[in-house]
Amino acid sequence: MLAYRWATEVVTLLAPACERIEIVGSLRRCYRHEVDPMKPLDRRRNTMPASGPGTFGVSDIEILAEPKWEIPVTRTKSLFPDTDKPEARDQLGDLVTTLVSRPDSQLTWDSALMRRGPKYKRLAWRGAKYLTGGAAPAIPIDLFIVTPPASWGCLQAIRTGPAEFSRLLVTSRAKGGALPNHLVAVSGALKNKDGWLQPATEAEYFAAVGLPCWPPAERSAEKLRDWLRRNDSAGEEPQ
Repeated sequence: MLAYRWATEVVTLLAPACERIEIVGSLRRCYRHEVDPMKPLDRRRNTMPASGPGTFGVSDIEILAEPKWEIPVTRTKSLFPDTDKPEARDQLGDLVTTLVSRPDSQLTWDSALMRRGPKYKRLAWRGAKYLTGGAAPAIPIDLFIVTPPASWGCLQAIRTGPAEFSRLLVTSRAKGGALPNHLVAVSGALKNKDGWLQPATEAEYFAAVGLPCWPPAERSAEKLRDWLRRNDSAGEEPQ
């Protein structure tokens, strides 16, 4: 599927500025295998899914990234010298700015939705026009960025979806969701009475909330609700 190929090309472009980066959303759920984004894209490799939407059946591309940070040697001067701190630079933000500024770049800002914040950027990939002679519009890209206190494990689970499944993940059991009542999910982070939890992987996140870590293709709100009905005591805080 072309949308997946384009997504892997975007991941390959951004990977040098990332600690971790991965395709999420519907494209991740459609595929039975994972592509290692830190390896160069092999254009000869067959990456077609066993099943999934058609070439233009995907409305957007979703990518999750954890940026690398660079702390310069020089310090930012302030009115209070004793409190001067190094000003960390987000290498991913710098790379995105560089790429979209190139006149011939296939990666650009999405002019329909201007979002360029530190946690979320809305981009577009103009690869489609090279296939259709300009008839196809650029495909939107949702770039979700892991910034503290958010953790990779939380955001990977939430951003993989589908949407209703993710909504249940961040809604407490008391309100009809799947999140244990002693936990709170906010801004891609998980918190209990003792502070922030930092699940480094999706599997750790599901373990923390007491849920099975189903493969992405098998996730649905119906399956989650059915599991909750059969395990309705799991929302209690461990003693």
